[in-house]
Amino acid sequence: MYGSDLMMIVLAVALVINIIGAMLMAKAAEEKGYTDIHAMAICFWLGVFGYFYVLALPDKKLQTKLDTLNHLLEKQSSNGVMPTYQAPVKEEYVLPEL
Repeated sequence: MYGSDLMMIVLAVALVINIIGAMLMAKAAEEKGYTDIHAMAICFWLGVFGYFYVLALPDKKLQTKLDTLNHLLEKQSSNGVMPTYQAPVKEEYVLPEL
């Protein structure tokens, strides 16, 4: 009787930990631009493998910003104006002549 009660407590604690982890991963997926309920379901049913899946998802919000930036740069270059930027070179980073 004591062993089965302990097993139920361990399973309940594992379930709570899994739900909390799934909720945290759902928040991470939402910050990347995905629907949080799907990520939560994947993480709940797949456990650690679901966590790795969510971590590996590409960032949709960043991709949208990069696409907008590329569109603006293409528009600017089509007007004949090419954006230029030259990073400053510090003296300590220059290699000596051989």
